[in-house]
Amino acid sequence: MQPAGAIDGWALAGMARLRREYADGVLVALTDRDVYVPGLESVYGQAVPRYAVACASAARLRTPQQLASVAVHEAGHLWGLQHCEAEGCAMRPATRLADVDARGTVLCERCQAARCAPSIAPLPGPASFVYSPMYRMDFGNDHVFPTLKFETLRARVSLDSLDPDWPEDDDLALVHEAEYLDDLAHTRQTPRTAWSECPVSEQVLTAQRWMTGGTMKAAGLALERRGFAMNMGGGFHHAFAAHSEGFCYYNDVAISVRRLQRDGAIKKAAIIDCDVHQGNGTAHIFQGDYSVFTLSMHQENLYPPKQRSDLDISLPDGVDDDAYLARMRRTIPSSLSFFAPDIVYYLAGADPYEHDRLGGLGLSIDGLRLRDELVFEQCFTRGIPCITVLAGGYAEDWHETVAIHHHTITAAQQLYGD
Repeated sequence: MQPAGAIDGWALAGMARLRREYADGVLVALTDRDVYVPGLESVYGQAVPRYAVACASAARLRTPQQLASVAVHEAGHLWGLQHCEAEGCAMRPATRLADVDARGTVLCERCQAARCAPSIAPLPGPASFVYSPMYRMDFGNDHVFPTLKFETLRARVSLDSLDPDWPEDDDLALVHEAEYLDDLAHTRQTPRTAWSECPVSEQVLTAQRWMTGGTMKAAGLALERRGFAMNMGGGFHHAFAAHSEGFCYYNDVAISVRRLQRDGAIKKAAIIDCDVHQGNGTAHIFQGDYSVFTLSMHQENLYPPKQRSDLDISLPDGVDDDAYLARMRRTIPSSLSFFAPDIVYYLAGADPYEHDRLGGLGLSIDGLRLRDELVFEQCFTRGIPCITVLAGGYAEDWHETVAIHHHTITAAQQLYGD
């Protein structure tokens, strides 16, 4: 068997073989590039029983048997099956190529019996919210980051919120390197902190540390209640393990993921980053880690210098609501079905907005609301806990940034209750 590269003769023969063996509706197609690290992205054309379209990366799935295994696995999710631990079953979770073999083309007796009975996720608890007045940061009157947005948003909504927990040094050290943390502890201007575009001040660092604790607290609440929680702050996705970047010092989402994994609360997490800027720090921190799936949907021709996420959806300038939402519908459901995370972290950035000062996409406020609803519905129907952070937003009128964040809260409350 020749190694696979682009679509070639053996691959087409393999597709024909699959059509013969699985004539009940499984269609397999090939692409000549990796879709994401595990090597598979399913695109559900019509989500009806016994029909699926599986796009397998020819660079990773090298035999027709492997393609067959992946195709049956993905069709199983459409039949309503969850992952199965039975030896040889096609629904066994496969996170590495070595886990995919010819034995996976068979459904076990349990899955055969359940194939037409969709699974029903447990009803999640009500939405939870975390906030503290300590989130206030002072970048100066002329700074593009509207630091008043946190307290203004909190004052605008009628809901109960919980206080964040203060993250311990050991929590921060799960992600960040010791020398960098020592610089932050002593508010030192060094090559590691000089990448930041905001002051290296005790007030700013304290606020971001509280917001990191808020993300940790919200993630715990989402898991506990099997539902939705929001940190009304956070989303510092440009912070690397060893240096700051953008407006970010502590990578709150990465720290929260590692804390949950350390405590045994989760094994796998998915990060869906819909800020207009790529989450380059987050992508770099989790590169090569099969326990964390990173998806970044961002404007390509824009800051920052890009790192490789597991799935980068790089958008051209000026993308409108319809094109943006179409890309989401083709990727979010299939990514969650295949990776099956224990929790989803959603960065609901307000900066894809058409009037944002630092972005160049063309989404309306209504389009951003539909974006939020899509992510929440996908998590809700799968019974996956979802924790949301605000991330960026720099509208010409900063009150519009607050309004976009408010719509995110409303979308969650309408689905989960409060």
